[in-house]
This record gives sequence, structure tokens and C-alpha cells, in this order.
Amino acid sequence: MSPAGPLQDGFFRLLALFVLLPALAVLLSPGSSLAAADPVGTAAPAPPKKEKGPTSMVVRSDHMLARNIENEITFSGHVHLVKGTLRLTSDDLVVYLRKAGKGKTLMEETGQGSSSQRVETMVATGHVIIRTPRRTAYAGRAVYVESAHLFVLTEEPVVIQNGDRMSGSRITFFTRMNKSVVQGHSLMLLDSGGKKQSGSPSTSGNHAPSGGTATDGH
Repeated sequence: MSPAGPLQDGFFRLLALFVLLPALAVLLSPGSSLAAADPVGTAAPAPPKKEKGPTSMVVRSDHMLARNIENEITFSGHVHLVKGTLRLTSDDLVVYLRKAGKGKTLMEETGQGSSSQRVETMVATGHVIIRTPRRTAYAGRAVYVESAHLFVLTEEPVVIQNGDRMSGSRITFFTRMNKSVVQGHSLMLLDSGGKKQSGSPSTSGNHAPSGGTATDGH
């Protein structure tokens, strides 16, 4: 064997070591695609995002009468309505719906669970009580307008919010905002540390005047 034989063998071994070491480092690197990739079949696909649909509405009562021609449903006797976090009770409730689709009756569409999307207005009468997480309203009559998301309260309406009591001849009760608008001769009683205020707007500084707005921290 020539003296160059062992030297050549050592040279090739050293060259192979320099070639393999960087490749091995790439394979073992935490940031490499091979090391970061999950084993086949172990990574579950991300669940699709659910789109938030309209809030459903449920009404219970002793009696119900549906009129296809008038596109209205009348509930009478111990009416209890639930829509999201809103609760309404009354003696009677008339729900006015948009016109039913072509070839469908009113009951066919409400049976498909689409009535909450088709409500135009509702009229609750008799011992009306509306409850939300922050407010409670009392009235003899409440008219709900779906497009504006509000109730118009009449017949001695009262709204209690944070312990404060507001009353007037007419109160607009917004369902998507923590706000009530008092109109007409108004009265407000503060829960603590306040004074009773009543009469015309010129004699009151703590209650919402005619056409005024009452919100949190009155």
C-alpha cells in the first residue's frame, strides 16, 4: 500500500463529516419544516368559525291565534317572551310579521323557525314587564319596533335602572343600548344620596327633561 492511501482515506472521511453535519443540524433544528411538522393523522383541522345569526325568539302563552291574511299571531293569557337576554311578560301580545313567502302560509314559515327574522312589530298589553340584565320596565302597553330595536312604553310606564326609578307619559326603551328616553311630565327617584325631582324640566336638574335621555349613572 502506498503512503498516500491512509492519507486519502482520512481526507475523504473528514470531507464526509463536514458534509453530513450541516444536513443533520437542519434535520434536528426545531425551526425546520421536518421537525415542526405534526405526524400524519395527529393534527386535527381547525373547526370552522360559526357565523352569529339573528337572535331567536320564543313565546309561550295560554292561547295562540294565527291569522294568515293579516300576517299576525295573537298570544293571550300569561304571555312569556324570551329573546336573547330580554324577557317580557304581559296579558296579551300581538306579533305582526312580514308577508309570508310566495306559496307559503304563515304557520309554514313560523314552523321553519324563521319567525324571529320576520317580525316587524309587537304590541304587548296588560301588566307589561320587560327585563334586561341592567333594567326593568313596567307599562300598561309596549310597542316593539324590530328595525329600531326599541320599545315605546305608554300607560304609566316606569323604568328602573341601577336602583333609580324613572317615569313619564312615554318612555322609549332601547334594547341594544343601555338607554331610555323619557318624554312628557317626568319623575325620577334616586336610589341613594339623591333628591326626589318632579314637575317641569325647569325645576329639575337630576331627571331627564321632556325628550331627554337617561343612561347609566343618572
